[in-house]
Amino acid sequence: MSQSFESGFVGTGFFGTMYSRGALPVLERVVGFAEARHRHLVGNVANADTPAFRRRDLSDDAFTAELRKAIRRQEATGDAFAFDRDAGHRLESASPSALRLLGKAGRGAGEGILRHDGNNVDIEREMALLVRNAGRGQQAATLLKKLLAQVRAAVSERA
Repeated sequence: MSQSFESGFVGTGFFGTMYSRGALPVLERVVGFAEARHRHLVGNVANADTPAFRRRDLSDDAFTAELRKAIRRQEATGDAFAFDRDAGHRLESASPSALRLLGKAGRGAGEGILRHDGNNVDIEREMALLVRNAGRGQQAATLLKKLLAQVRAAVSERA
């Protein structure tokens, strides 16, 4: 009679719909992408003086475009939100399709000035990208927190 939490309870009914449709899965992906990109940008800052280091980044534009496609597909079909959970989060072990989705790590390595030591990290640019990325992640996390607070309030009222 016992079912696993994921296969029984979340997979069907109200909770299955809530966790696979609407804003929740979208916000989850945005927070995850912001966290993954943040790791790359922090690595760039940390290696700003490392000889021969080439900057690494995840393509924000490609992620946003693919996210929009997934949202449109969900709205058109009414199916559960379908977006590669690992796309861009672990490029080191990502599939070739995920690499095409978000561009190779190191994409944009030609951007900026290549210094005599072979490093192309522009610390001011990286800091600006960090601030922008942190803001995006914080906005999505705040919205996610508010959405989950609404769910908690709705469940508490029924108890």
